[in-house]
Amino acid sequence: MTENNLHTPEDGGNATQEAREVSLLGGTRFGKWLENFWYHYKASFLAVVFLLAVITVCVVQCATRPKEADIKLCYAGGTSMIASSTNTVLEDSLASLSPFLPSGTEDADMLHYFIDRSSTDPSVQSISQTNLGLFRDELALANAYIYLLDESLYLDYAPAGDAHYMREIAPLLGGSTEGLALTADGRGVYLRSTPLASLPGFSSLPEDTVLCLRVAFSAFETNNSEDAYNKSEALFIACLTGTN
Repeated sequence: MTENNLHTPEDGGNATQEAREVSLLGGTRFGKWLENFWYHYKASFLAVVFLLAVITVCVVQCATRPKEADIKLCYAGGTSMIASSTNTVLEDSLASLSPFLPSGTEDADMLHYFIDRSSTDPSVQSISQTNLGLFRDELALANAYIYLLDESLYLDYAPAGDAHYMREIAPLLGGSTEGLALTADGRGVYLRSTPLASLPGFSSLPEDTVLCLRVAFSAFETNNSEDAYNKSEALFIACLTGTN
């Protein structure tokens, strides 16, 4: 047996492995094309894959996003709108609004900010301070148009310098405000004097809660539409008069 025919196990193993790798990666026409493609277009390919993944996630989120309510209200004050695990002030209030919803309106929703500025509990103070900032943002952004506010919040934040965030009540009702207890500026109605006062949910709110309608100032610059504002105005009037 000659020396040329002798191969150590290590040499044979390495040679066989290298042959397999060449066969798998570049031993075929497709393999060579794939290797060349990856070498020249790897960055572009990964960028396209990433972009497609982002687009897919966005499409899925848009398709599964809950439908926006036709009308949005906003409550800010010291009453928790989620009072228990079974019946909440929020759910009861929205259910009570059903008879007052204008034609063509399917549902309403309510933003709620728990703000208790009289509490001395540090945790309540912290929550209230955070929610106060969110409420002030809401006044500027106008995600909702109908507001239910503790009297102190109304007096401190409804005026906007020389202007006002809320509309005058009398012109909305054709000049007649008989039976309604208005705020001194004539832009808010005390909830206790409205048909809502005795209804589930609303009856849990303090008597000095002020019901008001935001002016359309900058309202249509948000995601809400003019149609949503008109429906909110119709609902607000119905809540004051008791008729739809």
